[in-house]
Amino acid sequence: MQGSPGSDGVRCVTQYGVSAGMPGELPSDADLPVLSLESTALKAEAGGQAQTTLTLRNPGHLVESFRLDVVGLDDGWWQVHPPELALYPGEDATAVVVLTPPAAARAPERPLPFGVRAISTLDPSRGVVEEGDLEIGRVFDLQSSISPVTSRARWSARHTITFANWGNSPVRLKLTATDKDGRLGFQLNPDAVVVPVGGRATARLRVRPSDPFLRGTPVHLPFQVRGEQPGAAPAGPRSVAQRAGVPDPTQPVVDGAVLHGPILSRGVVFALIAVVAALAAALALLFRAGDVKGARNADTAPPAPTAISVTPVSGTLVRVAWSGNDRALGYKIRTIEPGGAVVKSDDVKGDVQVFDAKVEAPETEICYEVFAVRGGYVSPASERKCTTTLDERLKPPTDVDAVPAADGKYRVSWTGSEKNTHAVLLDGAPASPNPEVPQNIFSSLIDVPAGDHCVTVIARRGDAASPPSEEKCVEGTGPAATPSAGNGGPGPTTGNGTGNGGTPSAGATTPSPGNLTGVVAVVGGPLQKQDGIAGPRAARLQGLGIPAEVVPASNVPNFPGGPFLPDTVLVVVRGFADEATAQQQVCARLPADDPALTCTVIRTGA
Repeated sequence: MQGSPGSDGVRCVTQYGVSAGMPGELPSDADLPVLSLESTALKAEAGGQAQTTLTLRNPGHLVESFRLDVVGLDDGWWQVHPPELALYPGEDATAVVVLTPPAAARAPERPLPFGVRAISTLDPSRGVVEEGDLEIGRVFDLQSSISPVTSRARWSARHTITFANWGNSPVRLKLTATDKDGRLGFQLNPDAVVVPVGGRATARLRVRPSDPFLRGTPVHLPFQVRGEQPGAAPAGPRSVAQRAGVPDPTQPVVDGAVLHGPILSRGVVFALIAVVAALAAALALLFRAGDVKGARNADTAPPAPTAISVTPVSGTLVRVAWSGNDRALGYKIRTIEPGGAVVKSDDVKGDVQVFDAKVEAPETEICYEVFAVRGGYVSPASERKCTTTLDERLKPPTDVDAVPAADGKYRVSWTGSEKNTHAVLLDGAPASPNPEVPQNIFSSLIDVPAGDHCVTVIARRGDAASPPSEEKCVEGTGPAATPSAGNGGPGPTTGNGTGNGGTPSAGATTPSPGNLTGVVAVVGGPLQKQDGIAGPRAARLQGLGIPAEVVPASNVPNFPGGPFLPDTVLVVVRGFADEATAQQQVCARLPADDPALTCTVIRTGA
């Protein structure tokens, strides 16, 4: 039995109606309650409170009770007083809705939608919702700094501007640099930044004085860098705080200066005099030495290269590497048959110390000698090294694909056997930075220079290899590479003897879209993007031959410690068939000099 107070005492109510209605008769859709809010646009500060009054009317012919709640917001954010209303037919009543966002709540850029709901206790399928919006007050607490505050320059100077956001909402800033006298030129990179909550953002500023002068006293040239929020309302009359010099937290301003010095300072003048005097003395000694027999020595050939290594890459590709010397201006690679007959000779210019040689057929025995070249002088031959190319009895990988990543790189993936290792080739030569891919891993991040290039993958196991897979051609946007002589491939650009281009940069990875599936190894635990840790850590693992990448934490289901903030990322290695393989290929290979390199192996799903 349910009752509601009235002027004539307590009325008795049955489960479905009152004495004035038909027993057992349910309300119809036409008798839905009518709900209205006194205000549908509410605003509250984080840790504060906003409230509105709801009015609920029962247009039906039955006495009903309605439960009141709020949808669209977390349970701890709202209260309704009272939480339930009992209404006679044609009667209305009111309740108070109180919204209390917690002190740690972040302020989104748009108001949060919510709904106030009334549900019948007689028939839970009958209810009504009135919608509203809650705007959380944005707390602006930006700290800005510039380093150095005052720079010295004859032609140009560089500064770094840093913004730290201690408010409760991300801030977008459009940056402009100005000087009152118009004597400076500015270049900002980038000229717009987003400062996340609790994070930092930086911009590089290059300042160039417009009026260089040869001699004189250094001039102090001040300037300002101002950050403004795009789309902000135009400024009104200056407030008392602004007139008193208190900075506006929504528009940070930093002051810097350039101490513009003369092109020819006193030290430079003395240095030029000393250089001229030294040149004059050297010329005098040179002319005098020309009359002395044996005073001038002719150039000589550089020493022969050492540490020759010859490694078969596939059935038709051999990598030759060596250690050169600083007197060599180039190298010559001689290809020799086992019987001693010279097949051909290839030239390598500069200080490149690796060469990818093409061979006509698999299982071919071939030898190589390397010569150092300086102008018209050639060193003696290096030690002769021989090898036999691999056979091609393995099946080539299939489903080769290459998708763009960051900084001109591409993520190459394929389908192959778990028993094989693999090598990624770009235009027929081992790709940089790490062509070798261990067992149970079927993807690799490679550098692709600007222009059109084609990617292939070969499988390897012991002394066996596969023919190259079908080509996947892409258009690279990275920096142009120095081609390796004789093979048409991208070749190395550094003389490290490995041909892999050295250690990849910190930006070698990029967050991958979509949820990861299968077995993955997570290295280092959760990291924040703005900390600058995830990228360098993934790059270091890639330098060890571990194909790590940076992905959003939300894309790695089942990882302990969640849920994570939207900007949380993880360093992940994927592509394993089981947990034991991931443990062996990743966790067991982590360097011991970094105790923060923890390793967690999880199965993320199907």
